[in-house]
Amino acid sequence: AEWQRVEHTFEDYPVGIRFVVFEHSGKDLQFWAGHYGSKMAKASVIVHFGDGHKRTSTTIKEGEC
Repeated sequence: AEWQRVEHTFEDYPVGIRFVVFEHSGKDLQFWAGHYGSKMAKASVIVHFGDGHKRTSTTIKEGEC
């Protein structure tokens, strides 16, 4: 399988937001020997505002990345 690039532009975020940290990890559950890469699915980014509200980005569904 080929790698797919996924991009998202954050818009309409409040003043004071300076950066977004996105971490995604996986674990080999099939005990393959060697490096074959991990399957990633259902990623999301949640922004917590100081007023208690949060806004969630569109979740990337399984198979889209």
